[in-house]
Amino acid sequence: MIKLRFVSGKSLLSTIIRDFTWSPFSHVEIEVPDCGYLGSVTTDGVQLRSFDYDKGKFKAELFGIVECDDDVTTKVLDFAKSQIGKPYDKSAILGLLLHRDICNSDAWVCSELVAASF
Repeated sequence: MIKLRFVSGKSLLSTIIRDFTWSPFSHVEIEVPDCGYLGSVTTDGVQLRSFDYDKGKFKAELFGIVECDDDVTTKVLDFAKSQIGKPYDKSAILGLLLHRDICNSDAWVCSELVAASF
């Protein structure tokens, strides 16, 4: 089982992302059991952060469960962990605004990281 955390931030960038994606959420990350949340954010790219790293930062959150066997869970988490340290893909956000694919293959936005992990 994989647990995903969808959140909605209070920042202008969060609002822009929600508006352009027609989503109530602007960020997604993977819960790593007994460790924290693994995701990519603008400030420091792909990191594993403590469960309380965002006290007061988000205004809404929703958890989703992806049912899968232990082998798939391990592969998803291993891939996501292997990306720790890679930068945030700011060009992908610009591409979202311009409706162009100008993603950086060596960097991630949160949703790209989650999708690639699966």
